[in-house]
Amino acid sequence: MTASKLTQHFYQCCVNHSPQGLASKGWVVALSGGLDSIVLLHLAVKYLPAGSVRAIHVNHHLQEKSDQWAQFCLDQCALLSITCTVCDVYPASNSELAARDARLEAIQSCVGASDCVLMAHHANDQLETVLFRLMRGTGAKGLAGIPVSRRFGVATLLRPLLTITRTELETYAAEQTFSWIDDPSNAADDYDRNYIRHHVMPPMVERWPKAVTRLQQTTQYLADQQQVLESYLDADLQSMALAGGGLNIELLGGIAHPKSIALLRRWFECQTGQPLSALAVQEVFERCIAARADAQPQINVGGIVLRRYRQGVYCVPHKVNDVEDVRSQALMVPFTDWRGGRICVTASSEGFDLQPGVEVVARADGMSIKPKNRPTKTLKKLFQEAGVPPWLRSNWPICVRQNEVVAVPGICVAESCWIKSEEKTAFTLTWRAF
Repeated sequence: MTASKLTQHFYQCCVNHSPQGLASKGWVVALSGGLDSIVLLHLAVKYLPAGSVRAIHVNHHLQEKSDQWAQFCLDQCALLSITCTVCDVYPASNSELAARDARLEAIQSCVGASDCVLMAHHANDQLETVLFRLMRGTGAKGLAGIPVSRRFGVATLLRPLLTITRTELETYAAEQTFSWIDDPSNAADDYDRNYIRHHVMPPMVERWPKAVTRLQQTTQYLADQQQVLESYLDADLQSMALAGGGLNIELLGGIAHPKSIALLRRWFECQTGQPLSALAVQEVFERCIAARADAQPQINVGGIVLRRYRQGVYCVPHKVNDVEDVRSQALMVPFTDWRGGRICVTASSEGFDLQPGVEVVARADGMSIKPKNRPTKTLKKLFQEAGVPPWLRSNWPICVRQNEVVAVPGICVAESCWIKSEEKTAFTLTWRAF
């Protein structure tokens, strides 16, 4: 791949994942200081809108020169006139998993809902990942490899170099005379991925010179098939959705394996952006779906608590009540972030009449609403009837105009504000906690 094709590929990948325009996002480069992320940094600064790019370097403090590497990243960003934030973390161990978890948590804490985090994974990383997952045991989704894009906490994660080989990146970096850091830990065989990189991949590539490219094609085929499967699962999940992002486990329990397992995993991934392990799946079926109706089991899955309430199961962050205490803000299209969640405002054939002056406010005692074709109800009664879990009610957004409650996103719209699209643009309002 020539330098022009590499840069064109990078730019087009960013465009494809910015349907509202490149300038609508904040672009955050995850900068380790290694060759891959240095190439990514320069591409981002050169081809993305001026002033929209910044970098984050995570100092794991696992190497003697960790502080020097952090300073190197600061210096590189200074030369490019962009901001670089250094996050200090201290992983529980020096394992790959502990370092990765600490790094991702640190980056997530520094980004917002409109940010896109750029990571420098490339085609060789993709091959290593698939081989590693084969040895560990995985399903079709795992064999599809690293996704180009996914949700990343409240932000988006994008890997615009995923189809570029390491050799192509090295060639480009040499042509541009970039400076970078060589981490000595990459040469150690203690880590499984390093062993694959140094002892498994070289003979493969020697025997099949196009192994990296061919595997990239295979993972893309699998990813396409997975996307088709997920579209079918999403259609079924719509009929099983409960207020607050819950999943109706009574309906799920009536579906035969392995489809019910696939639905549970897909729902969890949509709610959290994380995979659900086979062990966690078994625990959910045993402790939630097979439990008594009045049981309230809680299952801890990687920082997320799965809780049962009535006929549903819900994903609850550990710090569900530790959210920004926003009192009010204007309701905006296409979304409005609110108290640890997001209100999605989407055009619909009929629904909410979004007029000027609609605000999102915190729930207060005594609030009531008259939903379309229903009698006036207090919000307390409305939440009870909708089956909203108690832990979600205090942060649930309430839409008001001139002191009148006009909508409770995801639950109802006031009769006075219900319209059909032939009259004017109507909207559907939904809310989901992050």
